[in-house]
Amino acid sequence: MRQEAAQLWTERLRSDKYKQCAERLMRKYADEDDVRHCCLNVLNIVAMENGVKIFIDEKDCAVYWGDKGVEEYTIPEPVQEWAGLKSNSARFDDPYLLGFVRAASNNEEYYCSLANCNDILGKNFYQIADLIDEHWEQM
Repeated sequence: MRQEAAQLWTERLRSDKYKQCAERLMRKYADEDDVRHCCLNVLNIVAMENGVKIFIDEKDCAVYWGDKGVEEYTIPEPVQEWAGLKSNSARFDDPYLLGFVRAASNNEEYYCSLANCNDILGKNFYQIADLIDEHWEQM
């Protein structure tokens, strides 16, 4: 992952600007002002603010790009390219954390990624920012 993108992402995750959700890029609740974001969608917002041509639709809870691109669960291709990410879920290698991901999911096929740390392990944005600081070069 590009270091500059990692730094912008971690700053935003630590900003207390966003409420967190899991299992989708974003969720909109009964209160129209209550939109919550997965850690991956915070990167989408940062990328869009830095010129990446995507549209984040809080009503549909999806990210759109190009003619047909739509994403509800992972990082869309234009953001992945801008950030220099190797995967759409921000995968990284951490043998210690991997045991927790597989135990919590009850699935030996699962892997370490920021998406899984957000959704399966329930890591908060500060903890996820710390993981980015530690593993950004692998992502």
